[in-house]
Amino acid sequence: MENKSEKELSQDLQKYRVFLNDLAEKKDNNPRFFTNQGVEYAANSMSILFEHTKDRVRMYCNGLDPKITEKEEYSESFSKMLDKKIRLDLLVCTTKFKNGKAFKKVIDTKNDRKDDTVRVRMATPEIRNKLNKSFELEDSNFSIFDNDKFRLEIKPNVYGAFGSFDDTDTATKLSKRFDDAFDEADDLFVLKDSTYEIKDFQISTWQ
Repeated sequence: MENKSEKELSQDLQKYRVFLNDLAEKKDNNPRFFTNQGVEYAANSMSILFEHTKDRVRMYCNGLDPKITEKEEYSESFSKMLDKKIRLDLLVCTTKFKNGKAFKKVIDTKNDRKDDTVRVRMATPEIRNKLNKSFELEDSNFSIFDNDKFRLEIKPNVYGAFGSFDDTDTATKLSKRFDDAFDEADDLFVLKDSTYEIKDFQISTWQ
């Protein structure tokens, strides 16, 4: 991606958000797609997806890396999404970002709700390899929002991804892959003295 000045990047991101909101608000059962590359664009696409979610989010990621989750747009939308009592299933590959704001927000929300509407599990290397092979990719991250929205990251090292706000077919297929992987994974939280804490996993599965 070409280098842009701060002003040019800001202007491009504003246009990108307008484009994404247009996709989200003008559904016509004829899926249109968006793409993104770079952390700023990834943060904004996730932000708009969170804002338009009504019921449930499934996320498979490296562990809520602050490089993206602490971007203002992402952070605000993620927090508001959780405050709306939307269900979250989160499958992570490491706990090394457990002290980040996003991870702490998830833990706090889990302890506030005291129910299964927030679930976090750890993906083993075997689970990760199985998911990557299913996409025929060396690495991948993906999220599904409700039953019609998704973002699939096919080049996580540069946040390269594509997605849609109106593709029930793809969202359903991704949800099935996610749910199968999630069912194999171990719970990341343990209840101690009425408070949920992170289990002490001995190894990180994210390199």
